[in-house]
Amino acid sequence: MKIRNVFGTKFSGALGKDVVAVAWHGHEYIRAYAIASNPNSERQRAQRGLFAEAMKAWRALSESQEDFYRHVADGMTGHNLFIRRFIAAAGNKQEPEVPTRMRWVTADGRPVPDGALQIRKNGNNLFYKNLGDGAAEIALTPSDAPYTVLLVKGLKEVEVLTIEGRSAIENPPPLENLEFGIRLVAAEIPAKTTSNKTIDQGLGLEPPVVAPPHDSTAGSLPPKIDPARADSPVEEGLPLHPPSG
Repeated sequence: MKIRNVFGTKFSGALGKDVVAVAWHGHEYIRAYAIASNPNSERQRAQRGLFAEAMKAWRALSESQEDFYRHVADGMTGHNLFIRRFIAAAGNKQEPEVPTRMRWVTADGRPVPDGALQIRKNGNNLFYKNLGDGAAEIALTPSDAPYTVLLVKGLKEVEVLTIEGRSAIENPPPLENLEFGIRLVAAEIPAKTTSNKTIDQGLGLEPPVVAPPHDSTAGSLPPKIDPARADSPVEEGLPLHPPSG
């Protein structure tokens, strides 16, 4: 990253021992150069521990929970907003807040191809969930309320609920509009998954190794030696032991 001053001189990285040229989210600036007096102090170890816990908690979020932070964040990424809130709460000996997952399905089980569920906060869209499969899932936090809930049909939309706090989040009420012919009822939350991986994989667990299917036509022929394997003593097709005499 380079910063040019009024004389045309470009700066990048450390400028001597006094300042550093840095960039964050497209904003370039210069800050004081600082070295921690003790990078392994008890306080810093505790902070690193909180950060590790926060990262583990982020990886355990569902897709809708991650989407909530991405949409509600202002001036930073959703990931950074979650980490900041988690560390602040844990540092104050409070339980870090996690968005509550909420799911609705159509009462008659039918899809609504031109229908949608929309959630707004302060006039900004947080969620827009198409009802083409007859279901919609979102995730909200009580601390960020209120939220406006709307049903959409074609080019029309209508406000059906204002979520003020914890009660409506933990016990989602039915959402209905007779003109649109849409009635949504709360439904069971499915198994938790992230946007592109299962939770186990998100925590760093490797997927199981699946053995290749057995070839019944191979008969009783001995297995071939794979020459690419480091522990293979000989090349493919050669005997395991040299002939005697």
